[in-house]
Amino acid sequence: MRNLYRHIFRDRRRLSFTALMLALSLTLGWNTASTDLPIARDVGTVLLLLVVAGGVAIAAPRLRFAVEVAAVSNFVFVGLGHLLPTSNFNLANPHLNAASAVLLYLFVIVVMHTALNGRWSDRFTPIRRRTVAHASSSLSAKDLWYGLVPTPGHLDEIPDADVVSIDYADPSRRVIRLLNWRPPGRSSELLLHVDEIDAPHFVRLRIERVDPERGNTFEGTTSFRITDQGARRRVEICHVADALPIRRHARGWLDDTLGRWLDLRLSRVEETTQALCHSAGGVRIKCPEKISSADYFNSVYAQAKPHTGPDRRRAPLPQWISSLPRTER
Repeated sequence: MRNLYRHIFRDRRRLSFTALMLALSLTLGWNTASTDLPIARDVGTVLLLLVVAGGVAIAAPRLRFAVEVAAVSNFVFVGLGHLLPTSNFNLANPHLNAASAVLLYLFVIVVMHTALNGRWSDRFTPIRRRTVAHASSSLSAKDLWYGLVPTPGHLDEIPDADVVSIDYADPSRRVIRLLNWRPPGRSSELLLHVDEIDAPHFVRLRIERVDPERGNTFEGTTSFRITDQGARRRVEICHVADALPIRRHARGWLDDTLGRWLDLRLSRVEETTQALCHSAGGVRIKCPEKISSADYFNSVYAQAKPHTGPDRRRAPLPQWISSLPRTER
């Protein structure tokens, strides 16, 4: 039930936008059947289509972006029928050619899909976007911290299977290097610059992607805030993208993409924490009751070695990767 609520909550903007488009379409006069209660019929139609849209978004999440495309396409089709009452765009036209109307409707869908999701808008100046999302978890602040914030010495608590190495990139321990590797592809490297930290409650990281060929690029800033709320903890994530295409901005806002990522991340952190607590022979080191902010990030209470996790990322890096110069990884 909680997962269903999360799905509906993350689709709140999509469903609201769809309801608005349907209401506008019906207002323009898409009346295909006679009834003595047109208002009741129209409201019932909107509610039915909203249920269908919500069902598609939940049951087939890969197709959820088609919901807003269909809603906009329907509004455009009805609008054209209102402007051109004698054409096949108007379903109330007594001389309507059904086959032609279907083809026109499909054509409008293709055009709207290209307009909303096409890369043509990427040529315009990208915008700076700040996005905030929040969720809650029953895990302790310490478990959430090590599951969300990559910390050297706590690789087992990171739920990403493709993260094979976490270490410090400078003596001051203000830059963290992440090495990702997903066979058979090439590895990738990220540098996380710690701008501000108050462990285990808040951290702000600047993300730098390492690319020896094209040069390093900054991908924005991400911050996590963990707040104690009694039996549960509230997790807030804020991401600032320095240069985001307009289409991705609109699509991300409508989809609540960052919130979906946070839900999935917390779910994986909870599963990883539970697996560590119940793994055979994998006894977690007990931390003292009070830990200073520096201790959280200096990895004083690192897990035992070798890593006890079940999958390949817990093993040391293969010798052929360790021997490669960093520019070739």
